[in-house]
Amino acid sequence: MGDELIAAVDRCWKMLESWDKDAYLECYAQNASVTYMDNVPPQKVNTRNDAVVQAGVFRNAFPDFKAERSLVLTRGSKWALVARLSGTHKGASLGLPPTGKPISILWGEIGELGPDGRITQTRNYMDQSTLLHQLGVLESETATGSEKPWPDPIRTTAKDDDGERANLAVVRGGFEALGKGDVAGALAMYAPDALYRYLPEGKPYRGVEELKGRLGSYVEISKGFTITSRDAWAAGDWVVVELTTSGTLSDDLSGAKGTKGKKWEANTLELLKLAGGKVKQHWSFANGLKFAADVGLFDPSLLTDASSDEGQ
Repeated sequence: MGDELIAAVDRCWKMLESWDKDAYLECYAQNASVTYMDNVPPQKVNTRNDAVVQAGVFRNAFPDFKAERSLVLTRGSKWALVARLSGTHKGASLGLPPTGKPISILWGEIGELGPDGRITQTRNYMDQSTLLHQLGVLESETATGSEKPWPDPIRTTAKDDDGERANLAVVRGGFEALGKGDVAGALAMYAPDALYRYLPEGKPYRGVEELKGRLGSYVEISKGFTITSRDAWAAGDWVVVELTTSGTLSDDLSGAKGTKGKKWEANTLELLKLAGGKVKQHWSFANGLKFAADVGLFDPSLLTDASSDEGQ
């Protein structure tokens, strides 16, 4: 059902863009589960009506909302998507006064269709620190001011062949090594010129030497560092992994006295493109604001709940 699934996903995103609420409602099963992973404050809904309302909270903040679907991967009834969301902040539905500022952010989504062709669940990944930085609400030294479009749209359906299984084994081995604190073992899955992009940071890491420092920091800053794979699958040259990573800070973060001993947990979406058995691109969708809240660098009470009335 690859082509049909891709078409269904694209159709529902078009309904969100045009804000055809009746048509968008029909995209969802009656008891659809929609989770905004690691959102501050937590957000999850379990009916299609609430799914539409919650989508409207974001959509109505940007009257000129656009969603460029850069990547859609499918396997069976599942999909993984990357979209570049843009618009001008002129609505109050996010719980913030309109700033008039433009946004351009990357959004990651994992979803599944039921037998009737309606969405039964989605898990959505977005970095709130980048969004708030672009809105001028929360300054960030690392967040990007604007995401660039991907060069060409990618649409790939899994074949469940030996190549995909080999790619999946490479990525699983790399994450298993990192979870054991074996940075060299984790680096072995990357090509020498690999690009790694952690979404809360605008600047990518390029090459194994830069990656060594980035991955090593995961292990060095935390005691009891663990990685758990919640799901993993391959489609073409791409591997999709959902991870839960956790630890306890073993020392104060630089310039952040009092963070030592703070526990943190992150749910992330990892999208990796391989060539010749090595990772060439790695996109890590995480919410940096959740980490900041976990270690005491951000007070979640500063964010008011978005108005459900504005989501209608």
